[in-house]
Amino acid sequence: MGCNAVLDNIDKSIGSQQEKDRVKAEALAVRAMYYFRLVNLYGEPYNHNPQSLSIPLKLTSDISAVPMVQATVAQVYDRMVSDLKEATSLMDPLPIARRDYHINQPAIHILLSRVYLFMEKWEESKAEADKVFDQGGMIMDMTGLTTGTWLNYNNPEVEWLFGGNTQPNQSTYIPAASFRATFDANDIRLKVGITVLSQTFVPLVTKLPTGSDLAQTIRTSEAVLNRAEANVQLGNLAAALKDLNNLRRNRIVGYTDVNIGDKAGLLQAVRDERRKEFCYEGFRWFDLRRYGMTGISHRYQQDAGGSVLQYKLAPNDPMYTLPFPNSLLLRNPALKQNPSGRMGDRIGQ
Repeated sequence: MGCNAVLDNIDKSIGSQQEKDRVKAEALAVRAMYYFRLVNLYGEPYNHNPQSLSIPLKLTSDISAVPMVQATVAQVYDRMVSDLKEATSLMDPLPIARRDYHINQPAIHILLSRVYLFMEKWEESKAEADKVFDQGGMIMDMTGLTTGTWLNYNNPEVEWLFGGNTQPNQSTYIPAASFRATFDANDIRLKVGITVLSQTFVPLVTKLPTGSDLAQTIRTSEAVLNRAEANVQLGNLAAALKDLNNLRRNRIVGYTDVNIGDKAGLLQAVRDERRKEFCYEGFRWFDLRRYGMTGISHRYQQDAGGSVLQYKLAPNDPMYTLPFPNSLLLRNPALKQNPSGRMGDRIGQ
């Protein structure tokens, strides 16, 4: 609603045309980001069923009692692309501002690259990632870090810092041993992101800021990994490998470049790097959906010594698309519940 209110009224506001263009671009980009999250929670993956129903598209700030019908996944993605392209056309001619808590030009191009990646429009995703570096984006050498978080404006990769913590209970969150084992022993992201308490030998997430600090970012490492994945899919393996090695070199102390010559192996390496780079930041669930919704299982134990439950999702499980809350169905009778909302409770075994 906030974005729509801005867009409905910005042209009637006071201020210079440049100021209006910047604010309008920000509102368009942030609205697109919100819709990206919503459509990937309540709609099927774009590459699986783009014509399936997802969420209503509300593009004005007026309040209406008329029930709103759902748009298709494809229609929501088309709107995101349209909004982000308009945002870049408004924002790109303006001076680039960094570290002022406003979304900027490189961050918008990263978002558009992300949307194209999910649409499997590889050329377009690569092109948007390239623009990030044309606009001064850079990769930080993290190998000298010994403590603290890197998800703030002290990190030159961070183009936009916003939002609350994605893992508010990180001080009690224990990462899986199998996941920790995927990190190189000299990977700084492991050393300053996951801490092992010496008195209990319990590994805890320490990657994210704590308290009321802003904790979510859009940063240039995503542009690198989006471009690498797109290049693999396009058959540009040398370019993809260059990006992969460059990112790892800035994350792993004493790193030696690898040579991965086959497409499947390189694609998996890029995806594994994406998981490590963005763990606990809200990327993984959306990626698992677009990777093909494979069967997954998780062991869960509420308390030490308590029973261990096994929760499973079958391949292409309807639960990969979340059900709408009943409160929304009551408010909007035009809303059609997702198949996952008609399933029984998942009881761990």
